[in-house]
Amino acid sequence: MIKRLLLILSLLIASPAWAGRTLVQSDNFDDNTLSAGSVLWTQLNSANAVMGNAGGLVLCNHSPECSIRADGTYSNDQYAKLTVTTLPAAGSQAIGLLCRASADTGAGRDFYRASFTGANPKVTTIAKVVNGTNSNLATSSALTWNTNDTIEFECIGTDLTIFKNGVSTGLTVSDAAIASGKPGIAITNQIPRGDNWEGGDATAAPPGTSFVRHRVIQQ
Repeated sequence: MIKRLLLILSLLIASPAWAGRTLVQSDNFDDNTLSAGSVLWTQLNSANAVMGNAGGLVLCNHSPECSIRADGTYSNDQYAKLTVTTLPAAGSQAIGLLCRASADTGAGRDFYRASFTGANPKVTTIAKVVNGTNSNLATSSALTWNTNDTIEFECIGTDLTIFKNGVSTGLTVSDAAIASGKPGIAITNQIPRGDNWEGGDATAAPPGTSFVRHRVIQQ
């Protein structure tokens, strides 16, 4: 006679912090145009600092900072993500992402920006641009970025956070200056390049969430 023993072990485990995300748009830049394809983009700079794409990568066509925003429908709590395929090589070069970017161009621009520069110095920054004026909100020289790392920027309520390869870098700040807008990309200089952008809606982790895990052992 074969006996079967069913053992149910229930463990109450606090869940890790998380933020829910819903993808709205993505772009792999393979169409070699920023005016067609899966994402329609708005250039936020003047004509001599236009973002473009070539060889399936997004890049800044001129030395000044280039910035673009997606033209989809986004909630005010949002995220953006980009794979960095060519790293910035100097302190005057940078690559990163935008949250809550307005449709204004030039001096009227409003957005939050998360970006990192190349060597001398190598700095990761969360900044805000209001009416075209930049203010750094948080900086770190301790973070290391490598080719094909993903940089992610999450703006939920007043909380602004940079992620690297899906993990929080710990570089986060609270600011309430910009309440709405859309995600995008920011690149300074012609060297840094990126691929596989995505943007979407984000929600904060519910506090004190827990779950029960059941393990069934049968013999």
